[in-house]
Amino acid sequence: MKLLKKGIVLLMVGLLGFGVVGCSKVADNSQTNNKTEDVVIATVGDGKVTKKALDQQLVYLDSLMQWQYGEDYESNEEAMNYYNEQKRLMVDYLVEIQLIISKAQEYDVNVTADDVDEELELLKSDYDTEAAFEEALTTSGMSLEELKQMLKEDLIVNQVVTASTKDITVSDEEIKTYYDGNIDSFKTEAGATMSHILVATEEEAKEIKAKYDKGTSFEDLAEEYGTDATKSQGGLLEYIPYNSTKYDADFLASAKQLDEGEVSEPVKTQNGWHLIKVTDVNKEERIKSYDEVKDEIKEQLLIQKQNEVVEKKVKEWKESTNIVINEDLI
Repeated sequence: MKLLKKGIVLLMVGLLGFGVVGCSKVADNSQTNNKTEDVVIATVGDGKVTKKALDQQLVYLDSLMQWQYGEDYESNEEAMNYYNEQKRLMVDYLVEIQLIISKAQEYDVNVTADDVDEELELLKSDYDTEAAFEEALTTSGMSLEELKQMLKEDLIVNQVVTASTKDITVSDEEIKTYYDGNIDSFKTEAGATMSHILVATEEEAKEIKAKYDKGTSFEDLAEEYGTDATKSQGGLLEYIPYNSTKYDADFLASAKQLDEGEVSEPVKTQNGWHLIKVTDVNKEERIKSYDEVKDEIKEQLLIQKQNEVVEKKVKEWKESTNIVINEDLI
């Protein structure tokens, strides 16, 4: 169960995975980070939020701002209004994290060094090499120890949330009521999950098709010969309705003629020549049955209930905890 993880997810996906603009202004300012490490911008009972903790959150926000508005976004009034709003939300988030962490003893939560190491290895597994992970970590402006502390806090938060919502259940009646009331959301348009191999010429496409017909897997061929970004995913695109306007009409017309698992002959579009493979084919619009989506709905409703309970508890904890935010230091 993953609740209230917006900050940690932001850092894990953002700081260690966001490569659009490279090092941000915040990450580059290592001297400032050292000076502000112990500057307290908020106290939460016996806990505290430091300026450095906020700066670490701002690394990803800064990267996003540069990507969306350009490197000189600080001269854009609209951009800075958004930036300041998000920064204030991050402060509130960090306060809530400390608030939840302060309840660890109450809920008998204990996170060990082994638990943290396990999470770290899981995170590292997203990278092809140790060097790639270390490069991403350097770009983020965090040390390994700071990352491990963040992972520890993440584990504590999730265990407190789990413990505080363990008695919540979802009944079959609630699931069926949701299904009946949201039937349109379970409609699947006529279409298929499509994969393709895009090359420049018809001759290339025919040669690749011949290799497929002789037994080479479509995914391997896509990885070897594909010329677009999908090659690393075996040519996988997505589930595409036959009436989609996002894709070339000739591409879709050819895909529509294919049966489950079939691969097309070469198809010409404005982008080049394609071989198309289809799976999960639905020749007509269909509505997923209750049994197909029951577990999915149950999980969705459970998370919704859990979040409502946690939000209520956090509000109560805030009211009973001495919280001081030093606005001048934000």
